[in-house]
Amino acid sequence: MEHYLFLIPLLPLVAFVINLLLGRWVVKHASAYIAQVAMFGSWVVSVLVFFDIRGSSDKVLEQHLFTWIPSGTFNVPVTLHVDQLASIMLLVVTTVSTLVFVYSKGYMAHDGGFYRFFAYLPLFAFSMLMLVLANNLLLLYVFWEAVGLCSYLLIGFWFRRRSANEAAVKAFVVNRVGDVGFGLGIMLTFWTFGTVDFYGPDGIFAKAANHAALGVSGGTMTAIALLLFLGACGKSAQFPLHVWLPDAMEGPTPVSALIHAATMVTAGVYMVARTHPIYLQSESALVVVALIGAFTSFLAATIALVQYDLKKVIAYSTISQLGYMVFALGTGAWVAAIFHLMTHAFFKGLLFLGAGSVMHGMHDELDMRKMGGLRKFMPITFWTFLIASFANAGLIPFAGFWSKDEAIVGAWASASSVGKLAAVVGLITAFLTALYMFRCVFMTFFKAPRFNPEAIHPHESGAWMAVPLVILAVPAALIGFIGFPPENGPFQHFLEPVFEQAPAQTTHANEQASLYTIQEPATTRTAIAAAQAATATETHETHVSTATTVTFGIISTIIAVSGIFVAYLTYITGTISATAIGARFAPLYQLFVNKWYLDEIYHNYITMPFYNFAMFLWRIVDVKIIDGTVNGVAALIGAISQRMRTVQTGLLANYALGIALGMVIIVGIYLAGFSTLFR
Repeated sequence: MEHYLFLIPLLPLVAFVINLLLGRWVVKHASAYIAQVAMFGSWVVSVLVFFDIRGSSDKVLEQHLFTWIPSGTFNVPVTLHVDQLASIMLLVVTTVSTLVFVYSKGYMAHDGGFYRFFAYLPLFAFSMLMLVLANNLLLLYVFWEAVGLCSYLLIGFWFRRRSANEAAVKAFVVNRVGDVGFGLGIMLTFWTFGTVDFYGPDGIFAKAANHAALGVSGGTMTAIALLLFLGACGKSAQFPLHVWLPDAMEGPTPVSALIHAATMVTAGVYMVARTHPIYLQSESALVVVALIGAFTSFLAATIALVQYDLKKVIAYSTISQLGYMVFALGTGAWVAAIFHLMTHAFFKGLLFLGAGSVMHGMHDELDMRKMGGLRKFMPITFWTFLIASFANAGLIPFAGFWSKDEAIVGAWASASSVGKLAAVVGLITAFLTALYMFRCVFMTFFKAPRFNPEAIHPHESGAWMAVPLVILAVPAALIGFIGFPPENGPFQHFLEPVFEQAPAQTTHANEQASLYTIQEPATTRTAIAAAQAATATETHETHVSTATTVTFGIISTIIAVSGIFVAYLTYITGTISATAIGARFAPLYQLFVNKWYLDEIYHNYITMPFYNFAMFLWRIVDVKIIDGTVNGVAALIGAISQRMRTVQTGLLANYALGIALGMVIIVGIYLAGFSTLFR
């Protein structure tokens, strides 16, 4: 299949070109079919590639397309690289994208920019697929930026809305902050190792693993890792660069599903997982990653608790779930992070498409306070949304339970100094997640309707929208079983070759082994293998004991059920009064309602100072100093010219008089000089 890798990104690229150039005048509404067929074709090739990779534990596919930058000994090739990690990402991106494309046909049917929408969507998918397939940092960075451009175009798709324009600009600017760090990280990597290639004996990963022998300090490795992670904070919406993602809901709902489930926000998590050999060289960097992820998961969950906009609740849920993936990465639970990325793609895509179906049936209403009782009017949307909510809440046996629990257990069992803290935060956040998700379910679909039945007539969505909901509900419910038994399932075994150089999470018998040391790769792999063999009997060849896994499974289930029960008592029976709790804890409630005042902090202490500085540069430096100098010189010359122009009167008599006077003066000067000569 290595000869056909190019088809995976090429097909959506062709759809983009056709729809952009011919969509308005020729293909028109057929642009949807072109995009859907192209994306489906990309999915088919991705499936074939996956089975080809699956056939051998150490198989890697590569296809060299051309050399982008040939400059002496520095060459940057455009080579497509697929290993186990990339094959999983290709399946996630193409599967969710195909279903979103189908859904969009119904959702955007009456939009004036229909063809333009179906040009941007395949461009978005193409950019993400190339990012996944990139075999070097520079190529990854190009499509990292392309993904950002596509998000800008799609968030601001309804450009006549001021709010959509502002949201698109906010997403673009916030991500530029992260991308500056990412770009600097790439530069520092090249300066340190002399290459941007990932693989091979002279690649970044091999040199990073042996950085001490190459004379590269640990501080340099920490700097590289943190700069790259700054880019991930932007793309994957981690604190403090998470503020763009909720505002991105101004775009069409299929865009929200695509961004949150399959493309942009997964890019940061994927990049950190892909570059894990760099992160393994810095314990400090991994601690920062874990702390940021844990704090972000909790922060976003508290904000989601008090939102009434259905899509924004789901958006903050995305930020929170991304936090789980990030703290799993930071504690060395690499496979758990990718496992949660995969399951999250399906149930979060389903949640957003379900929210879009609710909007469609409620005439674009998003305020949950104006809903209620919709399960009778929209049964397909209700049941599929309920399945996704169970998965997001982490209730057994739905997909989210297996992956979220593995991330928490992985953090707890790791040798990371902040692993247990991250795990505890993850458990607290799991309770909040179950609470706010079923707050959504109960307020939207249960009890008496709170909308005006004369103005709004809820109805189920058509087949174009309903079928993708039903299809996505299947993996949202069942796909977690590919990770069973925990820590030792088919999914974990499949990804082992990618992370085989990563030190395993330790059991109590091996807690003294460092999670991060990998200065001598061969020696380290031998040591890890020996440690695993020594503890194989105790742990049944898994990284975490069965007792620990079962204990955390029970705890997380109790927590999820408790969150759902509290939501039931609050929003169904009324036993608990949300209003009374909000009044009793007013400062805390206001903190959550105002999103921890982070937008205000950014506005008052970052945006406005820069704005005022820019106004100073404009009004004082530019207008008064620079323009004043130039305009002053022009005004001075103009004033002199005004005086000089009066010499020219146009009267012949005046000119004759001037000539005569000049002659008299000249003769006078001559005579005066002549008389002086004879004295």
